[in-house]
Amino acid sequence: MPKNLLLPVSLAILVILGLASKRYQGWEAEWVNHFAGDILYVLFWVLLAAWIFPGQSRTKLAGIVLAVTCLIEALQLLQTEPIVQLRSTWWGPWLLGTTFSWADFVYYALGGILAWLWLGWLRLNLDQSRPR
Repeated sequence: MPKNLLLPVSLAILVILGLASKRYQGWEAEWVNHFAGDILYVLFWVLLAAWIFPGQSRTKLAGIVLAVTCLIEALQLLQTEPIVQLRSTWWGPWLLGTTFSWADFVYYALGGILAWLWLGWLRLNLDQSRPR
């Protein structure tokens, strides 16, 4: 696979895994359904941010995405009309969530750490593929 496709292919894989995690019915299905998506969600947004802003440090990208994700989690405590309306759309629960859980913060942090590592690996591979 050409090195310049690593990031878009990674994003596609994360979307597939994220959607599949909501339908998974095998071993540890409850954990996968409720928490694996938290990790994949942060991974996806960090990698997408890296694609849009390629010059930014992976620490900055992971930190910003993690902060925004935690803010979105905290917003689940609010039941204002605009937020309820957003959650009623087909995409609302996937992007905004539906219920608040303190445990989600642990998995968001794990997703941020994994994204930081994944992005480091991707950038290392992309740098090695550039002509010198």
